[in-house]
Amino acid sequence: MTPNPVGSDNANLLIINDQADYSSAAVYDLNGRQLYALCSERWLEKGVHQFPVPTSDLKPGTYFIRLENALGN
Repeated sequence: MTPNPVGSDNANLLIINDQADYSSAAVYDLNGRQLYALCSERWLEKGVHQFPVPTSDLKPGTYFIRLENALGN
């Protein structure tokens, strides 16, 4: 995630795939609630992919990003 720490605008999530696969990524709060789906079962080729993460509505704190591929990894 860049920048770190995240400011009040947008951050970017960089995903580097070593193989093409369907992928999902989402932002969660500390209670496990999904706040944003960044991509959902999207085909990503091998390589680097960038997704904007909206942060203007987030309060300062700790958040998690869950990244999962079709195999559940």
